[in-house]
Amino acid sequence: MTQQKTEKSDLIEREIEILTTKFYNEDNAYCIAICSTEKTRKLGTTLTIKGPMPEKPIAGTFYLVKGYYVSKTTGGTYLSIKEAEQLNKRTEGGWIQYLIKEGPFIGEERAEQLFSRYGGDVIARMAESVDNLTCIPGITEQRALELNIWAKRESVISSTKEWFYKNGLTHSKIAKIINMFGDDANKIIRKEPYRLMQVDGIGWIKADELSMKIGGKPNDPLRIRTGILHIIETTMQDGGHTCVMEDRLIRKSQELLECDRPVVKAELSAMKAEGILATLDTVPEPTELIKYLEGQNGR
Repeated sequence: MTQQKTEKSDLIEREIEILTTKFYNEDNAYCIAICSTEKTRKLGTTLTIKGPMPEKPIAGTFYLVKGYYVSKTTGGTYLSIKEAEQLNKRTEGGWIQYLIKEGPFIGEERAEQLFSRYGGDVIARMAESVDNLTCIPGITEQRALELNIWAKRESVISSTKEWFYKNGLTHSKIAKIINMFGDDANKIIRKEPYRLMQVDGIGWIKADELSMKIGGKPNDPLRIRTGILHIIETTMQDGGHTCVMEDRLIRKSQELLECDRPVVKAELSAMKAEGILATLDTVPEPTELIKYLEGQNGR
């Protein structure tokens, strides 16, 4: 049986329009979608993309993507995505789906009405004045006020959402982050990226990934400490243990953090001195057991 071979292009950058999303994994953001580019539109063809996307793409939205064309010897080519950034442009269908998805109980008919009147400026015009909404048949003053308030907030947090999208967070996680930290969540997380661990569904790995991406230092004491706690907590969860051997903890922390043993030991000692961790005296040295004290999070 002949083994199928693939060829990969150099790294390229393209603007794509999403036509339909075939698959999207909310946990790791892996996506398979059918899209078009300037070239495929001229040829009357489409292009398949595969790889991580910042959210489940909506038909009619545009992205600037970087990746590689992958061609199979048996035929067929797709674009393997490495980076994707949503652009502030949409087709009519894209705007309508955006209003339905993001707006407060906006149905398809109402979304079509709003886009028909204001086009791509729909959010700005909705935020501008209640009068811009009451003039649309069927929208009461109370409903117009609700939509106006939503549009104003949407205008404010659009830059916040965009920052998280660029840094690899998915739509559902961004919603949780903004709900917890408010409209300026991006400013808070820029300063304290490991606070992401407070958000349900976001662990140390994702928080550390973002921290490193925005310029965090590998030997930052907070990074070492949160990494140590991550090892302890996962050990407890995986094996039902309430403590862990110190030497094993140091070794596992080194592997996770990719830093030298003295760096880990120094922070471990400091955490014990501060009462975040405790050494159990029931086992003679050097086989010390380290216990995470409940009520102390060290974050």
